[in-house]
Amino acid sequence: MCGIAGIIHKKAGKDVNIGEQMTSMLQALKHRGPDSTGYAMYGDDNGNQILRFKVAEAADLEGSYDIHASIQERLETVNTRLTELGVKVVNKESPTEYAHRYEVKFSGDMKKVAILLKILKVLRFYLSVTH
Repeated sequence: MCGIAGIIHKKAGKDVNIGEQMTSMLQALKHRGPDSTGYAMYGDDNGNQILRFKVAEAADLEGSYDIHASIQERLETVNTRLTELGVKVVNKESPTEYAHRYEVKFSGDMKKVAILLKILKVLRFYLSVTH
């Protein structure tokens, strides 16, 4: 079942957390099914890309005593492979142990990055071409 969410901030400053607002809206649609979730934010282009990904889900933290080691291992694998592809991570944010937001500089084909994350079985990832 389809569900689309959108938000427009005509004069939003840097203090507005659009990503958090969009994530809340998408979470409200989560019950519609697991097909696909993603979003793009448009703004001033600084030449970098935003890469958001999850290496686990909140529910995973309750299911296993060794999940923390698995999360760390998955994150290290992602970081290693990004470096191998020539992706330079400019900034890292991790609102939770398992969800990450990287601002990256990469002049290559972003499709290769998406394929990499799929191969590594990263649970969810989002790409945005502007900051």
